[in-house]
Amino acid sequence: MEVKIMQVRQKYWHLFRPYLDGGRCSSMPFPAGKAFAICANHLDDREDIGEGGIRSFVKYAHGFRHSPYRCYSIPDMPKKYSSGEMDFLKKNIRQLARIGTFYQWRNKGYALDLINGTLPMLGVKYVECITCHIDVAKVLIKAGFKNRGWNEKAQAWYYLWTSE
Repeated sequence: MEVKIMQVRQKYWHLFRPYLDGGRCSSMPFPAGKAFAICANHLDDREDIGEGGIRSFVKYAHGFRHSPYRCYSIPDMPKKYSSGEMDFLKKNIRQLARIGTFYQWRNKGYALDLINGTLPMLGVKYVECITCHIDVAKVLIKAGFKNRGWNEKAQAWYYLWTSE
């Protein structure tokens, strides 16, 4: 079956609530940012997106200021508390906050296709991700993320993708 990548509008984020709690960190559906899904071609942006057509979804959030999980120095990031720090974060950094593939669609490449298809849509220089899940780490590496080290506080690995 043919698939397509679509941006999921905020009014439909509630449909993902059952799939967000149970990972390493529990959270409400997507606080801010952009969410995308890879789904069956017959779907459009209506409520039927929650009825089996979604294969995989990804959520990108804005980069956090003074993130305790950022264990790698981003080369051109301004110093902490400088006037340009917030502007730099807003224009240049996103965090891959959630990636999920529904059980029946796992191991078919949907998560990788979704990440590869959406990274250019973000229009930023850096995307960071913190994970301790080995399957997520494998997908990140295939998508071009680099492992930048273990974060003791988070008990997770820090991965960074750059557009250059």
